[in-house]
Amino acid sequence: MILNSLFYYILFCSSVLIYGIGFNRESVMCNSPRKILFSAIKTYACVIISFVLTFLINKSLLIPLNIVEIYPFFSLIIYIAITVFFEILIQITTKKTSSEFAVSFLTLLLSVNEAMSIPEGILICAGCLTAFYILIPVLYALEKRMESSTTNDIFKQKSLIFLSMVIIMIALYSFKISWLNSGVIK
Repeated sequence: MILNSLFYYILFCSSVLIYGIGFNRESVMCNSPRKILFSAIKTYACVIISFVLTFLINKSLLIPLNIVEIYPFFSLIIYIAITVFFEILIQITTKKTSSEFAVSFLTLLLSVNEAMSIPEGILICAGCLTAFYILIPVLYALEKRMESSTTNDIFKQKSLIFLSMVIIMIALYSFKISWLNSGVIK
């Protein structure tokens, strides 16, 4: 059950491929995939801690008061506070910066919306972020392959990467088409 849900959010419901969370950031980060370690650790920690706190505030405060509509505001405040704390901690210890906002915050909102419990939400957070960070080396390999090949001047490097992402999406999601299901044609 746990592995099924994890693979679902990594491959079949990838936040990057389905919702477009971090699609632009992927193309920027694929230039240097070796420098993402601190960013990945900080992002995982910030999103999971923010999710737990936001989920607890939702269940204990916002739902009883019938003001669940403002949970993005509370999640933003919690996320910013935790991110600033981790950013200061990373800058003091390693003298590096690792700022990432859009992917982390949108993953937090997605997991709070879809989770029914804290373990399920942590699993959703981990799956969405893993999908994001798995695609960076894939895009890096595609970019290096495109640099070595001769391409026309009509296509720019980034447009070919986006077209490659579309091909990956079609390859992953083409089986969901109804005429490919075995029960349709008898």
